[in-house]
Amino acid sequence: MRCDTLDKKCMKQDEEGANMKQVFLCLTIGWMCFIFYQGSRQLDDSYSQSDVIVDQVIEMIETIQETFKKKPESTETNQIPTPTPGYQVDEATLAKKKFRKDIAYVIRKSAHFFEYGLLAMLLAIDFYLIKQSRLNIVIYSLFITLLCAVGDEFYQSFIGRGSNVRDIVIDFSGALFGIACVGVVLGLIKSLKSKGMKSY
Repeated sequence: MRCDTLDKKCMKQDEEGANMKQVFLCLTIGWMCFIFYQGSRQLDDSYSQSDVIVDQVIEMIETIQETFKKKPESTETNQIPTPTPGYQVDEATLAKKKFRKDIAYVIRKSAHFFEYGLLAMLLAIDFYLIKQSRLNIVIYSLFITLLCAVGDEFYQSFIGRGSNVRDIVIDFSGALFGIACVGVVLGLIKSLKSKGMKSY
């Protein structure tokens, strides 16, 4: 009777494990498709999408600056405003354009970092669920992520977007960060489980 109960429990755990593997595999494939979809979009469409985020970020920064900006002290003497040369207006406009360009660059590269970081995390979990060693998890996850990054940039060179080695480096850096996060989380889970077993 006890053996039957244990067998049923093991079968249930195996079934739950198989379902978990399928879920994470589907998530990984779906995220890969999303990355290649983003990479296959025309450059104008891609920039218009990121411009929406850029506008929101700039608006938030300007709001914060206005909040903490010191109000000028009022003076009783009437000060005659000095005329502002036209070139200073041009410089201010150029500074705003440069600021916007820098923000857009950071956001677009951060998107690369995040996309491939999440991909590496999903891949690492996939290999963890099929009982791969730690070394294999790192090697396989990084290799597949790097392959996707190179393939994405290679494909973009054929659709008029151009390829950039810097993007591959950023993608790979995101993958390293993602795998490190998974390693930390799995290490904490293992530590908590071992402490729980010792308490019993």
